[in-house]
Amino acid sequence: MPDPITATVLNAAGSVFGRLAFVRQIGVETAPLLRMFLIECEYNLALVACVRLDDNSVPQSDRAYLEVARRLETRALEAVLGSTDAGSKAFKTLAGIEIVQQEEEMDGPLASAGAVTVPLSVAERLRRLYVNTSVVRVAAEILLELPPDAASGLRNIQFRTRLRNLVASLRTVAESLRAELLGHAG
Repeated sequence: MPDPITATVLNAAGSVFGRLAFVRQIGVETAPLLRMFLIECEYNLALVACVRLDDNSVPQSDRAYLEVARRLETRALEAVLGSTDAGSKAFKTLAGIEIVQQEEEMDGPLASAGAVTVPLSVAERLRRLYVNTSVVRVAAEILLELPPDAASGLRNIQFRTRLRNLVASLRTVAESLRAELLGHAG
């Protein structure tokens, strides 16, 4: 966990680029950054566990899914992606991870076809995790802010499917991070 001053500045930096620039300037150590990223993964997993992803009778865009999706966090992942030293270490740590990706999550027919494993570089895996988490969060925010009859221009976003995919990705990343951090503890 960062010290209170670092945490305050990271929260106040506002934009992704502001936080990334700050992390680069102060040279955050790798282990604390990886611990922050692990905590963020565990937080997101615990948050998503609050909804019934296994209940197909619940509509894909149920308000509960939207509320959970808009509360997903990416701050530590942003720091991992933006920090030169810590990012290099994190990429090395996560090099063997396969993250389950949906090829086209926005379109209904492909989303129902099931997840496929796509071999990706570590940088690409983390980029996709960041993009997918951010997009599901922003899409949920948009839908929650619009009146129900004003969302007809949006695609049918499969929130349950997207959250399931994120759970698979986050579990894989969290397991790798736990192994790395436990290796440093002993």
